[in-house]
Amino acid sequence: MIAFKKSTIKDKEQVAHLMTLLHDDLPLQEALEEYDYFLEKGVFFIACDGDKIIAYVYGVIRTDYVEGSEQYRDAKVGYIESLFVLPEYRKQGISRKLCGLLEEWSKGQGAKEFASDAYADNTDSIEFHQAIGFTVSKPIVGFIKKLELK
Repeated sequence: MIAFKKSTIKDKEQVAHLMTLLHDDLPLQEALEEYDYFLEKGVFFIACDGDKIIAYVYGVIRTDYVEGSEQYRDAKVGYIESLFVLPEYRKQGISRKLCGLLEEWSKGQGAKEFASDAYADNTDSIEFHQAIGFTVSKPIVGFIKKLELK
């Protein structure tokens, strides 16, 4: 039976390992450091099969502008920053449950909206978000330019 709970520092190594599976260019040492940093800024909820962590969602309360949000001043928007489920556990409602826990946590933090994002070509993620009640706010294209320091 799958159990769900808020992550604590004792879950660090297993969650960091899952982070490296989501981001294949992320070294484990960096993931361990990011876990500590992220835990200070937000919350992780995890799904466990026995002692094995099989999934996580990481979220924060964003107080800056969130694309598509109706809040501009003193905004508090719950935000899904990262979500991962081991492939063999997908399509079982685990992501839905984790996002539900994060949504409830966000409400408890005073958030009036809940947001997320996905790459335009990640159709699985887009379909999942729509299935749990999200609507597309508006498609955008991101740009970045490297600056040379003098």
